[in-house]
Amino acid sequence: MAPRQVDPARLQGDELQQGYLQSPDDIERKRREAEARKHAEFVASIHENEREPEGAQGSPLGQAVEAFHDWQHGPKMARPNLAESFIPVVGPAWEAAADLQDGNYAGAAFNGAMAVADALPVGVAAKGLKAASKGIGILKEGSVTADAARKVLRKVKIAKPGQEIHHTVPLDGLGRNVQDWRNH
Repeated sequence: MAPRQVDPARLQGDELQQGYLQSPDDIERKRREAEARKHAEFVASIHENEREPEGAQGSPLGQAVEAFHDWQHGPKMARPNLAESFIPVVGPAWEAAADLQDGNYAGAAFNGAMAVADALPVGVAAKGLKAASKGIGILKEGSVTADAARKVLRKVKIAKPGQEIHHTVPLDGLGRNVQDWRNH
């Protein structure tokens, strides 16, 4: 329990005289002694409560191995049902954790990869990296025409022959000059 401050109004006799006759150095020394005593008690309580798990030998790797062993041999987690397994990222990650707990490391690796693939737009990233690695230099002096951009995109094989480049909605064989909502 922390010591309370003494109210000088409650002191009487010798206590009152000793309280007011202390030098500032004495007060500071007592404060430091009390602080050192509290610190020593705190450190002792840490060492008293500190107990290394058996076999871990205190190393972080040993502790991780022991925690993994406890997790694998502890209560089994429920596997996701069919609907839950189709939830992007969560479903495969849940399956991966359940596989890992069961000791099915290949299944855990596959489901973990599926969770990462769900989280990352791999297709978009691959296309972007391909375009960046080709170093598309479609800018000419002046302005860029749609025809010039189309030729370069086909030349570096980002767009396949016959693939619509400019329109969001495919024209599906509709001519560019035909009046239609897909031609803007």
